[in-house]
Amino acid sequence: MNSPRLMSKSEFAVHRGVGKSAVSNWAKASLLVMAEDPADPTKVKIDVARTEARLNAKIDPARGRPTKGGVQPAGDLPPAPTSAPAAGGSLADVRTDLIRQQTEKLQLENARRAGDLVPLEEYARRASEFGRVARERMLSVVRSQAEWLAANRDARAIVAQLEDEIERAFADLAAQIASGQVADGIDPDEDDADVQAEVAQALAEGEAEEREAG
Repeated sequence: MNSPRLMSKSEFAVHRGVGKSAVSNWAKASLLVMAEDPADPTKVKIDVARTEARLNAKIDPARGRPTKGGVQPAGDLPPAPTSAPAAGGSLADVRTDLIRQQTEKLQLENARRAGDLVPLEEYARRASEFGRVARERMLSVVRSQAEWLAANRDARAIVAQLEDEIERAFADLAAQIASGQVADGIDPDEDDADVQAEVAQALAEGEAEEREAG
């Protein structure tokens, strides 16, 4: 019976083409098969054939790391030889993941060329501006309905009226944004809103003066 091929940890690192730290990590993960050295029974060395069989079954060939459990190996671990893929079809998983990433990259590039993508900073700026316009529209709703709200005491009627006005305001804003009338936060209705507010305020003041006179 032939004796097993034995190596020290340093020799095995050279044999596998990895650093010594990688072999140390494999030892901590119980991936090394040790055997007594016939030349010196006081020493144990790595059984090369049995250890390689265990590594090829346990190491992710794409990362050089154990597929489950164990410590995280050093970052200098290279992939295991492609001639001995890991169990469970991990090479197929790696290929599938690479294809997915390449497909996503191509889709993003096509979207960018088509003008469907904008820089994140530009998107954030526009979102902030459109939010400001929406806020002004809601304030305009309140101002334009102030007189009606002051004269009405029916809570359900008030809620219904405000809901209708808010829905109308958002629908108009969405249509104007889609048509390009509202761009970069410039609201064409802002001047009208100011005028309406001034009119509502004047009416309210007039009514207050009439009540005081009466």
